[in-house]
Amino acid sequence: MDEEAFEPVEPEPEGRGGDEASSDVHTPLPPEEAMAEEGPEEAPALRGRHWGSAMAVPAVLLIVVMLLAIGMLRREEGRAPRPTPVPVTPAATTFLFCSDCHADLDRSLREHAVLRFTHERHFAIGVSDCAVCHVANTHEPDRTNRPTMVTCFQCHSLEEGGRAPGTCTLCHPKDLDPSPRTHRAADWLPVRHGDAALADPFVCATCHQQRSCRSCHGLELPHPSGFDERPHAERFFEDPALGDRCHPRAPLVGRDACDRCHHPQGPEASTWIDWHPEVVRNRGAATCFRCHADQTCRTCHRQGPERFTDDDLAADRALLLASPQPSAGAEGG
Repeated sequence: MDEEAFEPVEPEPEGRGGDEASSDVHTPLPPEEAMAEEGPEEAPALRGRHWGSAMAVPAVLLIVVMLLAIGMLRREEGRAPRPTPVPVTPAATTFLFCSDCHADLDRSLREHAVLRFTHERHFAIGVSDCAVCHVANTHEPDRTNRPTMVTCFQCHSLEEGGRAPGTCTLCHPKDLDPSPRTHRAADWLPVRHGDAALADPFVCATCHQQRSCRSCHGLELPHPSGFDERPHAERFFEDPALGDRCHPRAPLVGRDACDRCHHPQGPEASTWIDWHPEVVRNRGAATCFRCHADQTCRTCHRQGPERFTDDDLAADRALLLASPQPSAGAEGG
């Protein structure tokens, strides 16, 4: 009896499963039964699948962005390295914004009162922009590079026919001493000004004309091209003391300016005045008279303890020229 009661119950899950299968295809179950059949664990699983789909989209986008970035980096690596930008800008760009800080361009000039200068006047007569007078790196961290007199004399000139006159009072007050402080030193004129002129003669030329140099030196300064060849020797023979003002000779002290070029192989501790007799004895005098005239010998030999006369010197010259020349291995001069 118990077995008969149990037998019809056993196939019931199969029947219900079959009904479930057919209802999936034909007739959906009511919501309550569907929830009962799926059980309480199925709903979170569905929500998890939706959440995973939502997260997949930004993940894919992130991967795409990373791949693009890697591709760009590889392309950059394949190109030649970019040159380092030069920290110098064109003058036109550099001076484009001067007025942003310098609304009153002449304020500092009025405060110092050393220049009778206005920007407006220069702009009015054709100065095109700031770059005409100012360098591109006008402002540096530790200093301001102001225009120099060399810049001014690109237009101003003391010579006739210049674009603008170069007289001092045109730009400076009458009571201003335009000379630099170096010029006021006691040793400036006799000693130091020659070194400064040789170092940078164009600085001197901004204020001094050629006649300023010639009034004392008797020569064009800086020397014209080719002067260091025959012309300088000719001028020396005319006036041996002419070059001493800039190129002092020190016959009793040490090697002089002439020795440095003409006898560079001579002993450092000996001067040419002491050394040249040895050269004449070893090499003869023929090479000496290629450059030196009789008066070169007279300059020294008519003085001193010998007191040679012109006849003595002429006889010595003839004797020296008639002497046989030494061998090539003799000491050079």
